[in-house]
Amino acid sequence: MIAMPVQHYVKHALANEDASIGEIARRADVCWRTAAKCAHQADWNPSPPTAKARRRPVLDHVRILWKCVCIHRRELPYKACPLAIAHI
Repeated sequence: MIAMPVQHYVKHALANEDASIGEIARRADVCWRTAAKCAHQADWNPSPPTAKARRRPVLDHVRILWKCVCIHRRELPYKACPLAIAHI
C-alpha cells in the first residue's frame, strides 16, 4: 500500500501529464503494477464487507433426524419431516 498523496499523484499524472504508466512508476518510485492500479482506480473508498451466508447450527441436522424418528413412531404427521420425500 502506498501513501494517498502518491496515489493521487499517479492518477493526476496519467490524466493531465499524458505520461505512461512506466514513466509515472519510475518518477513515483513504485512498482508499475501498483501505479496502474492507482491510475485506473475509480473509487477511493474501500467497499464495505459483504455479508457471508450464515452456517446452519449443528443441531439443525439432529432436529431433522428427530422429526423423522417421530414420524416413524407415528407421533408427528408425515409432512412434518422435510426429508420424508427423499426417503421414498
